[in-house]
Amino acid sequence: MGRKSLSEARTNEILDAFGRCIIKYGLDTSLEQVAEEAGMTRSIIRHYIGNREEVVNTLIERVTHDYLNTLQRLGDGIPDEKLIDLLLDYLFGGLPDYDAVDKLILDILMTAKNRYPVAKQRLRDLFTHIITLLANDFQRLYSHNTPDKCREVAYGVLCLAMSNESFVWIGMDAQHHVMARQQAIYLIESLH
Repeated sequence: MGRKSLSEARTNEILDAFGRCIIKYGLDTSLEQVAEEAGMTRSIIRHYIGNREEVVNTLIERVTHDYLNTLQRLGDGIPDEKLIDLLLDYLFGGLPDYDAVDKLILDILMTAKNRYPVAKQRLRDLFTHIITLLANDFQRLYSHNTPDKCREVAYGVLCLAMSNESFVWIGMDAQHHVMARQQAIYLIESLH
């Protein structure tokens, strides 16, 4: 049992260090930089996770898993009239436990899509799943709309949220953030 805990702890240390490195240096950060950031050797990284591609894939698996799990649990026990605000707060960063670092890492990992086919597929799966979750919530809340209309709105809301996240990281002021969220509200109101 001790071995599994050590393996899990080392893997998390490596992934945390890799996340910090790609924020500092970009996706082309080396395993040497990651090892230095983690306070370990490159051979330890290779032992616990593997080569660079496996580190990228493991990080994207963790980030997408955490993002999706949070989104899926978000509406548990929430009255319907509060669900939309809660979803928008999550997508646009208005919750107290909003993890801006994970969203930045997700943004950076999206640039890897052509170099890392597993990462590309995982991202596609994540976003497809998010669109489906949102569309299902919209269909339940606005049942007079077609599933296709709810899916279109869900896709638009996700596009606004993801684009907005990129703009936040390049330093756009808070007013732009408010405008993006308001546009998402207008899209959702088209379902009324």
